Amino acid sequence: MTQYISIKRRLSDRDLDFLIETGAPEVRDKARLKEIIREDEDFRNGFIGDGK
Repeated sequence: MTQYISIKRRLSDRDLDFLIETGAPEVRDKARLKEIIREDEDFRNGFIGDGK
């Protein structure tokens, strides 16, 4: 879990853009998804841990 907390602090906008384009290219509101990934640790862990 500590690993994901440190990842949160290191994710740049460019990192998030890559994750979103790779894992959820169909999402229309990418800015909102970035917010959710930054703010919700459980969601972030699931999103990053997704095999996609």
